[in-house]
Amino acid sequence: MHSLAERLFSSPFAKVVAITDGSGVARVIRSRVDAVDPMLALGADATQAAIATFAQRQRFGALRQAVLVCEDATVVINALYDGTTLVLVADPESNLGLLLSTCCVALTGNDGQQGG
Repeated sequence: MHSLAERLFSSPFAKVVAITDGSGVARVIRSRVDAVDPMLALGADATQAAIATFAQRQRFGALRQAVLVCEDATVVINALYDGTTLVLVADPESNLGLLLSTCCVALTGNDGQQGG
């Protein structure tokens, strides 16, 4: 789990990377000096639960990933297979395609290097 946080935090747009236990308790938090309060990312557990409930009630299936685009940040929330929640906070002007691509690469553990 630490390697996932480190892979995401090494990207230039990551301001805060948090992995929580799904109940508001941080397991890993990495934050840039100029970032928002990293503890605010823990509120994403409540947000993830609300969005998941909405998705189930609408019969959309299980929540896998949510993107919140706010005035001052873009936030990616990802439910992980072990019941934890990944939260990535980036600048609001971050390219959403690159942001999601970076998340996918980090989640698969593929660093883009070819084996030889």
